[in-house]
Amino acid sequence: MAGELRQYPTPREGVASRVVDGLAVAVTPEDSTLHTFENPVATAIWQLVDGRHSVAAIVERVVATYEVERERAERDVLAFVGLLAQRGLVELSAEARS
Repeated sequence: MAGELRQYPTPREGVASRVVDGLAVAVTPEDSTLHTFENPVATAIWQLVDGRHSVAAIVERVVATYEVERERAERDVLAFVGLLAQRGLVELSAEARS
């Protein structure tokens, strides 16, 4: 798990997104699928997926902002970032984007 926490998620090239009424939506370019983030925590995580925040930094922000234990935040953020990658919305890198 420690290695996964040091990864930097970034939106895949061509993914378009915005926040509408406080919730994020994103579109994958290859299939024009609309992905909706149906809660404020998912939207907050998506907004930190910029290639400059590591998964660990995203976990820190979630713990600081919401009433959640670190272990649970780690599991949930890792699962959510994994789902974003599986759906073609993000790429993971070992180094931060400049």
